[in-house]
Amino acid sequence: MNSKSKVFFLSFFIIVAYGNCGLNQSPAIVGGALTPLVTSTSVKLNGAIQTSEISLTGSSTTVLLSRKVNSEKTILLCSYRYGGSTLSYISTCKLSTTGDSIIFDTGGEYSGTIARYSLIEFSTGVTVSRDEIEVGINSLGKDLDFGVQLDLTKNFIIQSSRGTSTSNTLDVARLYKASFISNQKLQFKRNFTGGGFSSKITYQKVQIDESSIQSGEVTISNLTDSITKSINQINLNKSILIFSINSDTSINGEEANYIIKGGFQNSSTILFNRKGTAGTINISYFVIEFTGSVNVNYGSHTVSTNTTKGIQTLDTTLTNNENSLLLFNNNISSGSNTSDALDSSSFTGYFSNSSGTESGNTNICFERVSTKNSSAEINYYAIEFAQK
Repeated sequence: MNSKSKVFFLSFFIIVAYGNCGLNQSPAIVGGALTPLVTSTSVKLNGAIQTSEISLTGSSTTVLLSRKVNSEKTILLCSYRYGGSTLSYISTCKLSTTGDSIIFDTGGEYSGTIARYSLIEFSTGVTVSRDEIEVGINSLGKDLDFGVQLDLTKNFIIQSSRGTSTSNTLDVARLYKASFISNQKLQFKRNFTGGGFSSKITYQKVQIDESSIQSGEVTISNLTDSITKSINQINLNKSILIFSINSDTSINGEEANYIIKGGFQNSSTILFNRKGTAGTINISYFVIEFTGSVNVNYGSHTVSTNTTKGIQTLDTTLTNNENSLLLFNNNISSGSNTSDALDSSSFTGYFSNSSGTESGNTNICFERVSTKNSSAEINYYAIEFAQK
């Protein structure tokens, strides 16, 4: 897939970054109530995207924002370079109910973890609801009733989860597939009750007025590494893909088996693939096509087995990285540590100069903590928005 057009994407199990920061596979947010559908308006930003990179300082880390935001018009996306590979390193991020800070929570471990956040506030065209829920140790998930009927051609879900397990093989316990089971009910589902550990899920329900959304589910079967799905034809220069997954226990905690790369094979087909083949992966996806002035620049990048940093040149230079959001997702090869690879499979990303040393409009810099002889293929979407 070659880079094109101007700028846009969203990844889900998935992944992201904007301005000079990104999201890989864990976006989230908390606080606020659902609102009814509103009259369609143009999708426009309210000021520059707030973005930064921080080191986690505890199992809970709070970052004060330079500018307070309206939580009902703001999307938060985060990506991580994890300092270790046990499940308790996994972090979620959420916007405070007052809109003036971001809270990063882990399952207990945090040493050496770097987080990048992107906070996108809109003046018009986007409505966001958020919450954090708990799934008990004997539960496969939870259903939520929003109490209002949603237009599912305008709404999608961003979610991530964390747990307290110190295992590096119980990855199945933290993998939740998020899907609408009716036009007012949302379901989070895993295929394992947790091995004695509960989970916290943070989610955002996002409505984009100027959009056309297709959703569905596909399965990558055991002993296979990919699946394609036909969709209604879209404009690739205005479309992004977000997804979430769950799996069976056959993945054995090996990141190559369950970390999925998803993208557009062409304008009417989506493709999901992994490097491993063990276990069944169930995928819930949202194809989001913008119908307004938002533009998307999409492409792919390969990080080799011997590097922790990859730089991708954009085919089309951004007009302004402060108005642009980077979303991405990746797969990972098995390498030398098959079930101990969170630190080699988790990336941050940001718009950079050609050397990746500072923010810029011409390149994307992807980084991870460790290589462990693993290569990664990354799909990215750069999204350029208009200011109000």
